[in-house]
Amino acid sequence: MYQKWDKVLNKNPKILFVVDGVGAVFSAFLLGLVLPKFESLFGVPSSTLTFLASFPVLFVVFEMFASLPSMKLPQNMRPKK
Repeated sequence: MYQKWDKVLNKNPKILFVVDGVGAVFSAFLLGLVLPKFESLFGVPSSTLTFLASFPVLFVVFEMFASLPSMKLPQNMRPKK
């Protein structure tokens, strides 16, 4: 399995931003929509969970722009040929 991902990431390293963006969407969904419903169970106020959900949303925006084909990766992040 590792070798498969290694080939995919060497071919297109920006796919890592997409994978991380999916995780950030999942985190924002849980923090912003699911966990506030269980406020009494966890004891964390829903306003705090909503605030914490804003961070993954910012990561999603960043990773969306970072994964665009027109954006060039810095030299140190490019795969070696």
